[in-house]
Amino acid sequence: MFEFAIQPGPLYCNESCGWIPLDIPPEKTSAGLVAWCKENLGAPYWYACFGQAPTAELLAYKANQYPYSKYNPFYGPTDMQRYRAHIGKYNQSR
Repeated sequence: MFEFAIQPGPLYCNESCGWIPLDIPPEKTSAGLVAWCKENLGAPYWYACFGQAPTAELLAYKANQYPYSKYNPFYGPTDMQRYRAHIGKYNQSR
């Protein structure tokens, strides 16, 4: 079994709409990753998201970041309806 660790402390992702904090625990292990995956099994995936809990704020941010067009089918009317149904139903832990 391989073990790995990540430097503790908050990281930030600079995107065109602002800074998004990425809360990373002081230490993660391969066993911890497996446990996290099991806890979050069945949680929805939104285009260009990476494990955040689905919130109205995140949906608005991503819809602004990836506006719907014939070249970008993500966050269109059908997806938005499905994504809105996810809000409040999943509380992903880290």
